[in-house]
Amino acid sequence: MKGPHAICPSSGADLSEDRHPDDRGIPQREPQTPDHDVLSTGQTHSSRRALTAFFERTHGEYADDPERTQLPSATRYLRALKSETDARDEWVWYALAERLHRDGFNVGWMRMADVVLVCPHCGSWLKYRPAPKGELLPKCGVNCRDRDEFVFGDIRREIRETFTAAFDSSLDRGQLQITER
Repeated sequence: MKGPHAICPSSGADLSEDRHPDDRGIPQREPQTPDHDVLSTGQTHSSRRALTAFFERTHGEYADDPERTQLPSATRYLRALKSETDARDEWVWYALAERLHRDGFNVGWMRMADVVLVCPHCGSWLKYRPAPKGELLPKCGVNCRDRDEFVFGDIRREIRETFTAAFDSSLDRGQLQITER
C-alpha cells in the first residue's frame, strides 16, 4: 500500500517516517519491525500477508469489534481477492469492505483506515471538485488523460471488477453497497 500510511509490501508493517536513500538516491522508508531487511516506499500490489496484517492492525485501531469477529472472514476473503485478482491494494481494500458489508459486518471503520484512493488510470493523487449535483467527486490530480473528467465511475468499476473476479458474483453498474468516496 502506498500513500501517507504506506506499508511494507511483504510483511504489512508500517513504514518509518524517516527516509533513507537507496543506491540510486531514491528515498526509501524502513518497516517498523525488528526483523526488517528491506527499504520500500510501499507498493501498489502488496502480498496477502501484508494486507491481512494491515487489516488486523487497522481493525484494532478503528473498528468497534472487541470480539474481532470480522477477522476470520476478512482473512478468507483476502485469500480469494489476492489469488483471483492482480488488482491494486486500494481496489482490494474496498472490494473486501463490500464483501464484509454484504455479510452484515459494519465496515464504516474501513474508510478511516487511511487507504487513499488514486486515479484508476495513472495511480496519481485525486482532487475533489463539485459535480453538477453539488456533490464532491474525484478527478485525476495530474489530469492524465487531458480531459478534466470525473473518475468516480471508473473507481467504482475497478472495485466492482475486483469483487466480481474474486467472489464470482457479478455486480452491475451502481450495485456497490458501500460508498468509496
